[in-house]
Amino acid sequence: MKNDKYQDKYLTVLTSMGFKKVCYREWGSSDNNNVLICVHGLSRNRLDFDIIAKSLSSHYRILAIDLPGRGNSDWLEDIKDYQYLTSEVNQIPIFHNILTALIARSGAVKVDWIGTSMGGLLGIE
Repeated sequence: MKNDKYQDKYLTVLTSMGFKKVCYREWGSSDNNNVLICVHGLSRNRLDFDIIAKSLSSHYRILAIDLPGRGNSDWLEDIKDYQYLTSEVNQIPIFHNILTALIARSGAVKVDWIGTSMGGLLGIE
């Protein structure tokens, strides 16, 4: 049975410029331990995953995020904070912090990942 219901939720994360709200869409049962994280490409948003989420929501709890500056998430003031790849050892881009916070909020011990373009690269790192 497919679950056509979803909820848009917000995660508040601490950045170098203070707290920011990040939107994500949750499909499926909140007590499902099979969690699928969906992360969009550079200029896209959480809505890219609606069709696949609708199909998979009977098997997974799906969390599709709007990274900062996209969809319903807050913008970041410093353009450097939009970097998602870095060669500097001591610099962890804010996107990693946000995605780590989303996974922590899910309570999952293990997650599966679907990412397009930038979202795929973030999952590999």
